[in-house]
This record gives sequence, structure tokens and C-alpha cells, in this order.
Amino acid sequence: MFGVLVLAAFLLVLQLNALTIWLAFIGAALTVTYPLFKRFFPLPQLYLGLCFGWAVPMAFAATLGTVPRVGWLMLVAAILWAGIYDTMYAMVDRDDDLRIGVRSSAILFADMDRFMIAVDAGHDAAGAAADRPLAEIRRCLYGRIGRRRRLLSVAAVADPSSRTEGCFKAFQNNNYFGFAMFVGVLLEYTTA
Repeated sequence: MFGVLVLAAFLLVLQLNALTIWLAFIGAALTVTYPLFKRFFPLPQLYLGLCFGWAVPMAFAATLGTVPRVGWLMLVAAILWAGIYDTMYAMVDRDDDLRIGVRSSAILFADMDRFMIAVDAGHDAAGAAADRPLAEIRRCLYGRIGRRRRLLSVAAVADPSSRTEGCFKAFQNNNYFGFAMFVGVLLEYTTA
């Protein structure tokens, strides 16, 4: 099944320009190496974000033939977002990860986990303010979407007495943040 899917993906990417094909090979290397990173890299959640977010420069390359600055900023935002939600998930699995000897940001951050999620979210917000399209996303998050707090506020409900349950709920609710980001990008590129 893996071989069939890789072949299908390769045949699809061959229909695109040279830059996108080159980026696809990098994306494939990232994806194949991700499972190994939990063995030695203390922040595999950020590497996962790089793997997931690599679609951003590929999409820009496929449609524009280049990756503009906003594409790279969106990649950074995607990496940080994955770092946030996957750290919340890792907080649920921390004891199991310690037992089997894999690395995670939750283990690295220890009792500073929620603080580090806040720092990560702050960097994500700063990245969103760094470029006009991403600033529009931020405006939509706080203005048009408004009533939903950022992912950070969801993480804050994970108090120590119910840490596992609260962190898992925060992880499950990260889709609201993703939807708000999608709406912000959609509005930026479809409104004058």
C-alpha cells in the first residue's frame, strides 16, 4: 500500500513544475525521517510541524512557480501550530513516552509545558503579524472570528489536577484555530 501511494503521489507531482518536484523530494525525505526523530530529537513536535507544513511552500511553488516570503512565514506558522497542538497531545502521553524511551516536547519542557506552549503561541501570533496576509489572519482571529479564544486559552484550562483530560481536550479543539486560520487566508485572497 505504501508503494502504491508513493507511486501515485510521484505521478501526480510529475505534472507540476520543476520547483514543486524538487520540494516534493524534500517533503518525502522529511516524512520518511519523522518516525526516527522521536528517538533522538527532543522536539519532534516541531519536526512533525515541518513535515505537515511542507505542503505550504509546495502549494505556492505549484501555483506561482516560486515561494514568496508569505509562503515561508506561513510554513513557520504551521510548524509552530503543530508544535502547540502536538505538545498538548504529548502531555497526555508523557508517562508512556518516558517508559518506552522516546523524546517529546512535553518531556523536555516538564513542568514548564504550559508556559512553553504560551511562548510558542506568542511566536505564532508574532509571525501572523509579520506580513500583511498573515496580519489579516490575525485580525480575523480576533475580529471576525472573535469569540473563539486562541489555542493557548484552550491549553490554559488544563490544570494540574485534570492535566491529561484538559490537554487532550485542548488537542481535540485545535481544529477551531485551524479553521480560523483557513478563513483568514480565504478572506485575504478573496476580498479586496
